Amino acid sequence: QRLTPNGFKWRQSVGGVFRLGTGTLPAPDDLTGLGTGDHTNAVEVRSYTDLLYGPHFWMSLVARYTMQMADQRVMRITDSPDQVFAAAYRQETVKRDLGDEFNLEITPRWSINDFVGLAGQYSYRRKFSDAYTGNFTVTNLAGQQVAIDAATLDLNTEAREHRLGLGATYSTLAAFEQGKTRVPVEITYFHTQTTLGSGGSVPKVTLDRVEVRWYWRVFGGR
Repeated sequence: QRLTPNGFKWRQSVGGVFRLGTGTLPAPDDLTGLGTGDHTNAVEVRSYTDLLYGPHFWMSLVARYTMQMADQRVMRITDSPDQVFAAAYRQETVKRDLGDEFNLEITPRWSINDFVGLAGQYSYRRKFSDAYTGNFTVTNLAGQQVAIDAATLDLNTEAREHRLGLGATYSTLAAFEQGKTRVPVEITYFHTQTTLGSGGSVPKVTLDRVEVRWYWRVFGGR
């Protein structure tokens, strides 16, 4: 029944992730340094839905919501996002709550036969605005008292991104289950690219991915 489905079928899975913020941020005094992450713990919930109709059509819906945890960081507070460098007197410890993120992927697939399938994909990413908290009075280079607000770091941190993708898969899984081949393997090529973005910094990303999966039962048997 799994190899030759008929009518409408569906299956649902859920998952959860706790992500440790092990990445490193660039040091506030290193103006050209590059970090390896945002150094923030996060909790993520995921939903996987598969919809099948007949022996050829299959659609996957994957949704993820990432909840960032607040922390404190030493940062240089700029007046606007286009201010690349900030003076040392603007360095303070601020409360940071990075914006949550929502991702949705819709992937319809069409199985041409037992071996070849085609797929398309639409994905949407919404990154909510960051929240930085802290009000300070500092002395500038001219010896004047200046009030700075960490909320200026929130600017241009919200973003939306849309991506489209196309791909093809060659698979021997169905033939293996029917005893027609000895090697259960899948080879997939997938191309995705950013088609629309808005809000803060949204890079245009083009990704070509090749996946090879070989299935092997550890304890023997079919």
